[in-house]
Formats: sequence, structure tokens, C-alpha cells
Amino acid sequence: MAKKGTAHYSKKTPQLEHNDRTKDEAKTIHKELSHLNEYTCTSQEVQTKIDELYSKAQNNFYEYCKNKNGLAKSGKPKGLHNFTKKEKCYHEFIYEINENTTMEQCKELSEKIAELTGFTPLQISIHRDEGHNNKNGDFITHYHAHATFFTLERETGLQLARMEASLTKENLSKIQDLTAQTLQMERGERRFERGEKKNYIQDYKEYARVKEQEREILDIALETQETALKLKNDLDLREIDLKLKENDLNAKETHLNEERQKIESG
Repeated sequence: MAKKGTAHYSKKTPQLEHNDRTKDEAKTIHKELSHLNEYTCTSQEVQTKIDELYSKAQNNFYEYCKNKNGLAKSGKPKGLHNFTKKEKCYHEFIYEINENTTMEQCKELSEKIAELTGFTPLQISIHRDEGHNNKNGDFITHYHAHATFFTLERETGLQLARMEASLTKENLSKIQDLTAQTLQMERGERRFERGEKKNYIQDYKEYARVKEQEREILDIALETQETALKLKNDLDLREIDLKLKENDLNAKETHLNEERQKIESG
């Protein structure tokens, strides 16, 4: 079953040093595969860029509040306390990719998301060194990428990472379209259009457990399908056998009738 290409927005603060493997001892990481990972920049470079963008956004938010709300008795613009805290000014999408996905495709997707949302791309980290062993002991690689964005509007300093701003249901659905098109993968289910919610599983152990359950269900379905096909074939063979026996009996009955007629006429 082909893996679907999706982009999950994570509400958790990005773990920059996990993303570039600077300081990460997670048990899901197989270090012998870490050389296969790709990064556009280091966590330190990302942090420097965040500091720079945050400072500019803070100044712009000051002017925005001044023009919109006026000055308080203190002489400062009203509403400054609503400015986003630094740890909330950057977020990430987690791209579900496959073994053929390239960094250029991930960059292109990030640019398209930035154009749609107003976010500023900061870093992309492609991870090919995480995974789990299935019930048969086979290693299953979890191919994915972390795409980090600065989410404050540059001109005003307002937070764009809100359902009332750039993360509307329509935009999130559009992002799934862009993901499938750009990564050349099958699109995920249209849950938003059906009013369903599905949170991204951030914890990889939980992810592995859920995926293993999905595979077990698929195995059962395939086994059931194979059993049904075998039963159908058995029934077909029995039907053929019965038909042959019926033909044989008819032939014998015809022969007996002919012999009886000969005796009666003789």
C-alpha cells in the first residue's frame, strides 16, 4: 500500500537540536543511518534567524499597536502585552515523505506553504534514520521531514499561525493538495471536508504502534481475502466435479434405457 504524502501542522515548539541531530539521543534514531539525513542549515543558524526576525516583528508590532490603539497613560501603545512570546513565534510542518523524496521537493513545498500562509521558511530537515521493527523483525523506516517556519507577520508582528488567520480549514486542505502535487505522492484523506479531526502523532513510539496496528489490520484483510478466494475456488472445483458426475450418470441412464428397449423389443 503506497504511503500518502501529507503535511501535519504541529502545535508543539520545534525541537531544533533534534531536527539537525546536534544533541539528540532519542531511542528511535539509528545513528548508523544518520548520514542519510539532509539539512538546509544548523539549529544555531535557525536560532540566529529567529532572534533577528523576532526583534523586527516586535518593533513592527509596537508601531501597529500605536496606530491602531493609540497610547496609554504610560506613553506606550495599548495592547503591547498581546505580542507573541518568542517560543511561540516559530512552528513546523512535518512532511510525510517516501524514500524518493528530494530536498528540492521539500524546499518547493515550503515555499508554496509560505506563499499561502505568509510564514517565513527557516529550515528543512529530512530524516531517514528513524523507524521501528515490525512483528516480523523487519526494520520499517519512517521517512519524514521537519519544515520550520517563522509565523509572525513581518509588517505587523501579528501571529499568523491561528485558525482565524492562516490556518483555516480551507488553507490546511489546500496544503494537503500542494503536498501531494509537489512530492508526487498520493493525497491523504479529505478529513476536514467531512468534519473529522486527526491529530498528528508526535511521539514516534505511538506512531510506530499505530502503524503496526494498521499493518496487522491490512494483513488480516488480505488473509481474509485470500481465504475467501480459496473457498470460491474450492466451490468452483466442487461444482465442476458435480457437473461431471451428473453428466456421467446421465450417460449411464441413457445407456440403460437403450439396453432396456432392446430387451423389450427382442
